[in-house]
This record gives sequence, C-alpha cells and structure tokens, in this order.
Amino acid sequence: MALMLTLERLSLGRICPEWRDFNNYVGALRSRALIKGDGDRLTITNAGIEALGSWEPLPTGSALVDYWRGRLGKAERLILETLTQVYADALTKEEVAVNAGYEANGGGFNNALGRLRTLEMVEGRGDIKTNGNLFDADEATNTGARASTLSATLSVERAKE
Repeated sequence: MALMLTLERLSLGRICPEWRDFNNYVGALRSRALIKGDGDRLTITNAGIEALGSWEPLPTGSALVDYWRGRLGKAERLILETLTQVYADALTKEEVAVNAGYEANGGGFNNALGRLRTLEMVEGRGDIKTNGNLFDADEATNTGARASTLSATLSVERAKE
C-alpha cells in the first residue's frame, strides 16, 4: 500500500505549502522520481523508499493517536482527546471546546482546531469529528462504547442548561 500525503501533512502543518522553498523541495523530490502525484496528493515511489533507507512506519490505531498526542501542543491534544472519546460521532464546536476546557470563540482553541484540520486529524466545521484514518476497524468498534458514554454525559449536561 502506497503512502499518500497532502502537502500540509507532509509539512506537519509547520511549513506553508505556498512557500517557494517548500515547493522547491517537493519539486526536487519529484524530479528525482522519489515521489509522484498531482496537486497536493503525493505518493512515495519505490525509488523514494529505497533512497529513504531504514525507517519505521507510523503506528496504527490507538498507537497512532498516542504518537500524535506526544507531538501536539496542549490545546490540540485536548481537542483530539475529546474527539477520540466519541469516535465516530461528531460533536458541535461548542461541545468540543467545553470538554477540552476552552472557549469556542477563543483564538487558542480555533488555532488548535485549524491545525488539527490541516493535519487531517479532524474534519468538519459545525459538527467536528476525528478522521476515521486514525483508527483500525477493530479499535473503532471498541471506541464506540466510550463514545456512547460521553454522548450520554453531554446529553445530561445539555438537559441541565
């Protein structure tokens, strides 16, 4: 299975894909036939894997979520944790903010949410949920039980308001 990345994910959300230097690097990799793809979808070629040398693939399932938790800032980590608790359900932006301990209109919260979208870890605008690619099929089933518990808690909290 080929590894496919968007330019944003390739840059880990830290480099603006419009930056000339970044595009030069991508172009150089493409010219050397180490990557292929059109637009912002890139795939590493066999030559690219060979040139890469020894490497460890990213973990899968809950281990992938743990991997990212260790590399995200506090706000991103709390948002991701909130959303993984209800996978594959979605929460409103306000519910995510409250459960993560932030204000829905706050800059820190919105910046963190934007970064998670850029990294393709979460999706949606009004209703937000984790990207299904973060979980294995078996783990998605197990996570559903946690989702039911948190959804019930949210319903009780809404009823109190």
